[in-house]
Amino acid sequence: MAHPLDGVDEKVNRAAEHAQALRDRLKTIDPAEFYDTVERSKPRPKGQMQMLLLEHRLRVLKEPPLKLGILAGDWAHNLRGALDHLVYQLAILDSPRPRAPEGTFFPIARSEREYLDPGRCDGPSLRERALAGIEEPHRALIDSEQPYVGRSRAAAERHTLAVLSSFANTDKHRLIHPAALRPLHITATPHVGQFRIEVLLPTRQPTVLSDDAEVYTLRITEIASQQVQVKTDLAFTIGFGNRGLTEADFLNMCEDIRALVN
Repeated sequence: MAHPLDGVDEKVNRAAEHAQALRDRLKTIDPAEFYDTVERSKPRPKGQMQMLLLEHRLRVLKEPPLKLGILAGDWAHNLRGALDHLVYQLAILDSPRPRAPEGTFFPIARSEREYLDPGRCDGPSLRERALAGIEEPHRALIDSEQPYVGRSRAAAERHTLAVLSSFANTDKHRLIHPAALRPLHITATPHVGQFRIEVLLPTRQPTVLSDDAEVYTLRITEIASQQVQVKTDLAFTIGFGNRGLTEADFLNMCEDIRALVN
């Protein structure tokens, strides 16, 4: 006989399968097929004759396949659905009525106010709407998992549940998350000539990059010869959403949700 939570487990398993499928698909993709960098000289500060500033900006050659965003959305749909199915099973367990209340879901709040304050027109709070028919001991367990509990607002925004909720809502209600470039590492070494080289990253570097975004700037000083050539190693991966989630993030979040369900 099937356990009431077998469906929840299968939802999490399916999400992990989508994340693995995305990983396998990305192994066949070379980011250089979609992106390149353009080098531009930047003005030197006054009095700094022995200095070169070489800015590198992103050039989008073509957009990655939309299918990548579809796989990411399927991952989010199943993982978010696992939490909602969990709450529905709790409602069945706790409700004295023949049928569980309609409209239950797993609430996710980034602040106590968002979780407990009345809704529109003094309606029920997010907690009350989501957990109708669920007894207080089970509610307390869900309360303790809220992203804001014991965390700052910034930390709550980075919590697995908050990130999953935002990602899933965008995919469900707004648009497919496009695949975008996410820098992994950048190194630069002298190749021809004698000089000192530094890699300068943008002060506010976005998680994912768009066309004409500044990737990095090379600051070359202590130049001792006419020739200056630099060997650069620039590695990218593909990320999704404003946090640039990768397939590794997706797999890790599956394990986080699996642990919460358990």
